[in-house]
Amino acid sequence: MEFALLPTSLFYQQPREGERTCFRRGILVFDRVSSVEGLKREEDVPGTTDASGERDYGNIDTFEEEEGEVRFSGEFGEVTVRCAACHLEFHNTKA
Repeated sequence: MEFALLPTSLFYQQPREGERTCFRRGILVFDRVSSVEGLKREEDVPGTTDASGERDYGNIDTFEEEEGEVRFSGEFGEVTVRCAACHLEFHNTKA
């Protein structure tokens, strides 16, 4: 995934030339998952091809985390993950 970070983030880096904010590649990790609801098959999600030629499934528009449950939604639908915790892991992408 690609994340747009604000200057207040500990993971913020100076934006690349031509970009208006810091974009970092990373993954959203769910620890000890007990169930997932609403996750569609990749071929059932409408997507586009972005300027770099990669498949784009839209943004995460809402994200809520409560004890034992993470809910998020976007153009891909609404997903609920029951898990012990979730966290972000960023790739080292200095350019």
